[in-house]
Amino acid sequence: MATADQRVVAPTRWILTAATTKPSEGSGLQVPPGSTVYEYDTGNTFVTHDRGVNWVIKGDVVPGKMKTITGTSSAISTGAYAVNEMVCDSTATGTMTAFAAVARENGGSGYITNAHLSLGTTLLSPRITALIFNVGTVVGGTIRDGVVNDNVQGTDQDGYIGAIDFMSLETLGTGGDSEALVTPSTVGGLPLGFTCASGADDLYALLVTRDAVTAGTNLTTRIDLTVEQY
Repeated sequence: MATADQRVVAPTRWILTAATTKPSEGSGLQVPPGSTVYEYDTGNTFVTHDRGVNWVIKGDVVPGKMKTITGTSSAISTGAYAVNEMVCDSTATGTMTAFAAVARENGGSGYITNAHLSLGTTLLSPRITALIFNVGTVVGGTIRDGVVNDNVQGTDQDGYIGAIDFMSLETLGTGGDSEALVTPSTVGGLPLGFTCASGADDLYALLVTRDAVTAGTNLTTRIDLTVEQY
């Protein structure tokens, strides 16, 4: 008998959560080829051709699911960035800003449609570019705060997705963060298609200054990415 989390919609259709084991004929249920499972917490629909032994996602169901993911970091520069310098969390061995669960599944694809950048120091107005990757490390280049950028090199092209250009941050009034928004109707390079690495559903960003700026020590950064998942 199906549990409360396995409500049978029809003899070959179920509604489950992603954490629930999908039905199979070995569990005492009738699961003929073509049976489907809808995960109501993810919006994904799966179909089986071999009586529940294997389930594969139906990519044409619920297209274009919207989601916003936030990535934060704290740069440690002594305050002044020159043109084309990296902004990250270490002057020795830094890390990129991470965006978890960007895709519906490991190796999944989609589009970045909107990007919002916020710097935790008021009244800054530089141009900044975010280099987007589907891996969190680089082989040829480096990731170091306050150092001239040396990315993207040939050895890292397979993991490189593209760039988002934040044109001239601004603060409305006084005391607020310095912010910029990129959409398909503005300059900046969106929408930007992506495919996550095999076995992962994450994306990563490395910020690079396009103008010199004095930002103060321990600069906090926040990037919000709005994506359409396919």
